[in-house]
Amino acid sequence: MKKTIAFIIAIFIGCTLIPNVSHAQVITGFSEIQNIGIPSDSFVGSISLSEANFYEDDFNSTYLFPMQGICAIGNGNIAVIDNSYGRIHIVNSVFQNEYTFGSLNNLIYPTDIAFFGGTFYVADPLSGRVKIFDEGGKYLGSFGSETFESPVGVAANKSGIYVSDYFKGEIYMLDSKYRVIKETSIPFPGGLAAKNGFVYAISMSERAIYVYNTALNFVRKITNGDLYFPSDLDVDEAGNIYVADRGLIKGSEAKGRVLVF
Repeated sequence: MKKTIAFIIAIFIGCTLIPNVSHAQVITGFSEIQNIGIPSDSFVGSISLSEANFYEDDFNSTYLFPMQGICAIGNGNIAVIDNSYGRIHIVNSVFQNEYTFGSLNNLIYPTDIAFFGGTFYVADPLSGRVKIFDEGGKYLGSFGSETFESPVGVAANKSGIYVSDYFKGEIYMLDSKYRVIKETSIPFPGGLAAKNGFVYAISMSERAIYVYNTALNFVRKITNGDLYFPSDLDVDEAGNIYVADRGLIKGSEAKGRVLVF
């Protein structure tokens, strides 16, 4: 009898550790509102990182900025990272630029952004820090130089601030004084999201989504054969997970798309 009970318990524990295999749907049927990443016909030149940084006045970059990292800020506006210029653009619902802040003086190559409690948190992996700005764009400082090596993802909620470190393979939870209170390991983490009482993290090498509660305790792992090169994600109030997949497949054409779980 004892062996039977032990066997049943072992099966139960094993089943709880099996990753969730979820079905995803590629989002289609987009209708374009406005293009903000295409140079006008009058633009002549190149946009390499070094040239863009030194010849900013050559071209009006109001609607031309290499984008990586985006978050909604709760008033209908969206914060979008311009990683070549080290700037943050605040755009409205039809992508008109409301205001811009940041510079290469305080952001080397930002990759992700979060907004909570009137504060912007920007992951800046080349500096090994997360940079802090107030809601108006004033630079307040940074944290993590003694902990992080390559912070690529950041999220925040009332429970804490969460940072993913790509090369260390760690996700950190920090308190309001930017002290690490917990960490967990996943292979090559990318973007983060903190929504609906959960924290979501991309494992770029495993092509998987890790789900934690707000105390950074593991809940489940979501895998799907449709993910090729996931890099970032977000979650809506209904619990739908939107994954930005660069679609990079060795030896074939890139298939960039957004998948929803």
